[in-house]
Amino acid sequence: MWRKLDLKVNKYPIQRSFTAIGTGGQEFRKAMVAAVESVVGSVHTECISERHSSARNYISVTVGPVWVENGDQIIRIYANMKEDSRARWII
Repeated sequence: MWRKLDLKVNKYPIQRSFTAIGTGGQEFRKAMVAAVESVVGSVHTECISERHSSARNYISVTVGPVWVENGDQIIRIYANMKEDSRARWII
């Protein structure tokens, strides 16, 4: 289902950002960056941002925009992010 919609909506290559919210501070940040880099290669530091929750219990990490070549890369990146047990939400 997603692949059919993806083919209709997206024309590759495209730029895309990936956001994960979780616990673990800077280690979580590093893991989310690695999840993206393992698929698309190195990401410039200016394409990585973070924001902490008001109580500093969670960190939101956004990686992107990065170039993705096809829908399979998007699926792999999300799968990599979800492998980390500290991830609570993947956007």
